[in-house]
Amino acid sequence: MKTRSFFQAPPGILDFVSKCMVKRFHEFLPRLTLDPGPGLILGVGGLMQEDERFLIGELAEQAGVNRETLRYYERRGLLNPARRTASGYRVYDRESAARLLFIKRAQAFGFSLDEIRDLLRMKPENPQSCNRVMKMLDGKIEELAERIREMQRFHRQLARYRKRCGEALAEGDACPVILEVSRPREGEKP
Repeated sequence: MKTRSFFQAPPGILDFVSKCMVKRFHEFLPRLTLDPGPGLILGVGGLMQEDERFLIGELAEQAGVNRETLRYYERRGLLNPARRTASGYRVYDRESAARLLFIKRAQAFGFSLDEIRDLLRMKPENPQSCNRVMKMLDGKIEELAERIREMQRFHRQLARYRKRCGEALAEGDACPVILEVSRPREGEKP
């Protein structure tokens, strides 16, 4: 196995240099560090501004999730794999933070992680993407309508129970709800 010399350029740095003017690169050198300190940090895959990176705990806390959730999202393909510092710490960039915000918002709309993965792959400027999203939303609207119907049935049943309790209380009878709930139903196993 060939080992790298300590002074050999890490992966990604040569791409960075080729994209920037040599003069501009030399301006960064005094601030280049391997530790999460001031200036730039060098991660596997390239350079990132310090204010554009988040350690896993920082991003998890800002998003209101735990670290394992971020790792899980990486494994599921929802978040791009994090860069690593020379010390092996996961470092996320602004794009990852924006993706995480998208995931959380989509979950709030009732989308599953598989559906969110599909949404993330779509191009917003593509009319076919918009058609697919509309179909997904139609499904969500129908699911929500069914849940509303179920909640309305449940509401009516609770109102009937409430009325029966009031009648039993006025007549001095036993609570019909407790009696009904404690009685086994036909075919029901304890």
